[in-house]
Amino acid sequence: MDIVLSKVVGRVPVTIVRLAGSLDGSTYDDLVNVGIEAEAAGATDLLLDMRKLEFMSSAGMVALQMLVRLMGGESTPPGGGIAANRTVLVGRNTGELAHLRLLGPTPDVLRVLEVAGLKDYFAIYTDEADAIASF
Repeated sequence: MDIVLSKVVGRVPVTIVRLAGSLDGSTYDDLVNVGIEAEAAGATDLLLDMRKLEFMSSAGMVALQMLVRLMGGESTPPGGGIAANRTVLVGRNTGELAHLRLLGPTPDVLRVLEVAGLKDYFAIYTDEADAIASF
């Protein structure tokens, strides 16, 4: 998986994480580590650009959950890992998680989120400018 970071300023600074390839058991730690590094550098709002993400497994959903926790100010265990992440998004009090947005997930990635029952918990955008303005 390729990951490219950029920063833009809308109403607030937004870190865009552009993903390409597959987000799975062999790559999810890469995404979590990028989130940890971005948070350590001061990022509080992430936009995950999924327009070039071809595949996401359940491990990718773990990475999303860990990023939600991290951007929400919760601790993310060092090294991550599926066993380290026992919280779920269900029970959050809003369908829009405050500090993480998804941009243009492919139909295959959307299907994974739907099957897992997580699609409605994320704010999903098709236009980058709209997504940035939403923070």
